Amino acid sequence: RNGHKQHKQSDELQSVLDGMEHLPFLSIETDGSPYPQLIEAKLEAFCLQAQRLHDRMLRHRRASEQRGENGRRAELQPDEATPDEATEAQR
Repeated sequence: RNGHKQHKQSDELQSVLDGMEHLPFLSIETDGSPYPQLIEAKLEAFCLQAQRLHDRMLRHRRASEQRGENGRRAELQPDEATPDEATEAQR
């Protein structure tokens, strides 16, 4: 039974990550001085990526809960571009 649960969780995680090239990642070394503008921009980009992943996970959870309640597969809505994402895509 535990193996079935782990397999189900793995399948759910895979469905959330389908279509994603990579997970948000940021590595910063600091000496205690204020962050330069480039590091601040990387922090902002990382936060946007993490927010998109979080939103995607929430949409997947809601769809999964609907499947459980309705006994049928609920369709996930495609990712919708926010104004910030549209601006970033134009860069």
